[in-house]
Formats: sequence, structure tokens, C-alpha cells
Amino acid sequence: MDEKLEKLYKKNKELAKILYDLKESLDLDKIIGLNANTLNSSGAGKQFFAYSQYLAQRYCAVSICKIFEKPKNYELNSIPGILDFIEREGFPFDSKEAEKFKTKYGEKGQDSFAAVKKVSEIFIERHKDNLEQVREFRDKRIAHSETITFENKSMPSYDVMEQLLQFGIDFYSMISRGYLRIVPVDFTRDARVLVSVCNLLKKIGIENIKKDFTN
Repeated sequence: MDEKLEKLYKKNKELAKILYDLKESLDLDKIIGLNANTLNSSGAGKQFFAYSQYLAQRYCAVSICKIFEKPKNYELNSIPGILDFIEREGFPFDSKEAEKFKTKYGEKGQDSFAAVKKVSEIFIERHKDNLEQVREFRDKRIAHSETITFENKSMPSYDVMEQLLQFGIDFYSMISRGYLRIVPVDFTRDARVLVSVCNLLKKIGIENIKKDFTN
């Protein structure tokens, strides 16, 4: 692997780490939220779980901002940052992987890289309000404390954040296969936090654990 391709590999690997952090934080937020009433009734570890969910939501905000942040005066391992790096270096690409990616997200009629970039730009534009809500939450609730001027105290819905996560995973996987010719991490196989929390809930006597919104 040459030096430039090695750099792309490292950037994509760092993106995967951020995606993993977001996935685990979302899982933690979801499992505590779904079982909140039972946890409140039992009283066991009530404050611990409430604070864990509080931290998970804040880490979701930080992770989403990292994934979609546009580079300015320095390079980033975000989706826009990786796209800028690929465009600058002009890497060869597997058109089949681009086709899968753009077909899933509805973009047609352009060459491989142009289509991938267009798909990403359209997705980010479509979620512009959601991403701005996350950035505002991060800036005014996490990085700073603007309680007087900042009214929005919430993050986007779980469904929206899951969509943002899935797009990031699809992008990372496409780069892994299309540019690096390697097998990407399978994010569906690893749910350590979710499994761990479920085991803990069972230990404190909660049997009918809700794991999904449809339960």
C-alpha cells in the first residue's frame, strides 16, 4: 500500500471508530429510554442509568458532528474530509461499489466519484436542519453554556440519528471495498454495550427488557 493510500486507510479507519462510538451511544440511549419506566419503578441504579443516558446523548451529538463536519483550515476524518482527500489525490475506484452506494441513495447518471460526492452532498443537504440542531446542541449545551440565549434542549429523534449513522456506515463500507479493497467492519455483529446493559438489567431483577421500539 503506497503512502497516499495508507493515509486514506487511516482516515477511513478513524471514521469507523467514530461511527462505532455513535452506534454504542445510540444503543445505550435507546435501551435506557425504552426501559425508563421500569427502571424508575425499581429504583435500583435509577440515578446511574439516568446519568448514563445523559452522557450517551451528548456523545451522540459530538460523534455526529465529527462524522459530517466540513474541513476548513485542517484535514478531517469526516465524510466531507475523506471526499476532499480522494478528490485531491484522484484515487482509482471500483465502479461497482459506487453503483451500490448511489443506487441505495437514489443518485444516477454520473461517473463513480462524482456520483458518490453528489449522493453525500444531497444527503447532508436533506438533513441540514437535523445536523444544525445537533451542532447547536453541541456548541451551546456541551462546548459552552448559553442557558439564557439557547432554547433548544433536545436532539433529533432516534430514527433520524440512526439514519445519519447508517449513511456513515454505508459510506465507510463503500470506501473500504471500493478504494482500499478490504472487507469493512460489520457493525451489525458487535453490540457490546447493548448486551452488557441487558445483562446488568437482568442482574437487578428486570426480566421483560424492551430492546426495540416495536416491543
